[in-house]
Amino acid sequence: MVMAQVDFNATLVRELGPFTFGKMNWLEYQYKMENFFDEHEVWSEERKRDICLSMIGAKTLNILRSLVSPQNVRETDYSVIVSKLEAHFFPKLSRAQHIFKFKHQNQRISETFFEYVSILRKLVVNCRYNKIEDELKKQIVSGIRDEELKNKFIDDRNTSLSRIFELGLAHDDSKKLKRAPHPRNHKARINREKTCFRCKESIPKVHKNEACPFDWAVCEHCHVKGHISTACKYKNMSCNYCSEQGHIAKICLKNKENSKLRLN
Repeated sequence: MVMAQVDFNATLVRELGPFTFGKMNWLEYQYKMENFFDEHEVWSEERKRDICLSMIGAKTLNILRSLVSPQNVRETDYSVIVSKLEAHFFPKLSRAQHIFKFKHQNQRISETFFEYVSILRKLVVNCRYNKIEDELKKQIVSGIRDEELKNKFIDDRNTSLSRIFELGLAHDDSKKLKRAPHPRNHKARINREKTCFRCKESIPKVHKNEACPFDWAVCEHCHVKGHISTACKYKNMSCNYCSEQGHIAKICLKNKENSKLRLN
């Protein structure tokens, strides 16, 4: 056990190294530290905090103490520590720094696709891209961890952002652990749970009462922007023009083709 800890400490110093105040960029060091945690399966928030505090150096530690006072730094959450230090070193991020954060935001092992996209949506807004949805699509494809899902995105270069949203959410669903039903009135309890009209995910459990990150999706069933296709109320309806299932008459290709012929 002692040898394992010695080996880990040596790896920590070799791969991560200490943060040098005044010479290193905190944002770059923070992302390097997050990648280290992922690669070495450091999941515990307490463990992350202890490693962070041991590596940031005396000067940065003194700054942190003043930032979290009167709370003890040893009792402060890791997420609070990194956000406090980021706000201190970068009180107002430049556009280049916002882009840096966005481009280096890879999916963590513990994150679902939903959580990852939610983070990217918040970051990309501050980058002020001209083609913001294209950049979001590129970063999702680049930063997603699951190789099988990544290959699905890459195989079809013309995959729309909306389709990426749907594939990612379906992947989340496939990875969810099957839980035993509640022994008493389980169906009634499920039916009472509020779901998002944009993506059909649980509002209290998945959204955690935050805005849906999939409001940029364009539905293939009705061509309306604001919800993914699997959440569309028309997905199982038949077209009033051609009687085929899965779209409405307004976007029916046969309807449009015949309209062109009539005009000619």
